[in-house]
Amino acid sequence: MGRIWPRHSHRGLPLNSVVKPHMNSDAVSDEARKAILDEEHLRLLSIGHYIAGGLCILFASIFIFHFVMFFFVASNPQFFPPVQPGHPGPPQGLFRAMGAVIGVFILLGWTFGGLTIYVGRCIKRRVKRGLSLVIACVNLLFIPVGTLLGVASLMVLTRSSVKKRYEV
Repeated sequence: MGRIWPRHSHRGLPLNSVVKPHMNSDAVSDEARKAILDEEHLRLLSIGHYIAGGLCILFASIFIFHFVMFFFVASNPQFFPPVQPGHPGPPQGLFRAMGAVIGVFILLGWTFGGLTIYVGRCIKRRVKRGLSLVIACVNLLFIPVGTLLGVASLMVLTRSSVKKRYEV
């Protein structure tokens, strides 16, 4: 079985001799380390918001089939003929009402997904921290992805070092 990683650099020197003393992690100040960590966390949060927003839009779009079906049934009363003479079929108003409820659900899902994607963009630009916090709180309701994203967003966006990044 071969080696998984090279033990020597391309010049034939051992890899541990390639690391220079100025590349030591102690040389980086604590402030710079926090800044790098904050930038990375904010970058990951913006990516997470893009993904969660896309999933929200995709999930809401699944119900388009149901929306169309309810309105098709409501517009075609012969679709459900009466079982017995004298007994009417299902009320057509019920199908329209259910279609309207599903339509509202689809629009709310698209709206929230779009807002989540927009917040990802705001995090990337370091603007509108208040909107980001509000959407993070609403995301907590959507188990499991939204909850993880909401908790991570609240943890990162409430740090004092991140607040300073938004003020600049």
